[in-house]
Amino acid sequence: MTPSAFTGLCEMLIREGGLRPTLRATIEEKVTKTLYLIAYNITNPKLSFIFRRSGESICRHFYVFLRALLELYEKFIQQSDGPQVTFEIASKQTFYTHFKVNIINYLAYAKIVCVLIDD
Repeated sequence: MTPSAFTGLCEMLIREGGLRPTLRATIEEKVTKTLYLIAYNITNPKLSFIFRRSGESICRHFYVFLRALLELYEKFIQQSDGPQVTFEIASKQTFYTHFKVNIINYLAYAKIVCVLIDD
């Protein structure tokens, strides 16, 4: 990712996603931690060692980043309706799993332990 793309992503998450810095973590740090976690598929203890933060802080920043990213959902992802999806894909259950998103399974895959709180 180029520096300008990273800066653009951070600005978009601030402007439209509602991501805010905290007293001890900047926006750039939160985004960097999450992108590093996703790109290299490392565990929470390894990430906390690299960034010298507690596992709880890593988890909290990851959760806040995901919340901000979900705010950008409508801008980047457009659900297609029946006529736009071919009949073969729309009628078979085998293709459904490619479109279904389950955040709990993703967090388990990312090997990070978080407690998701519904607002």
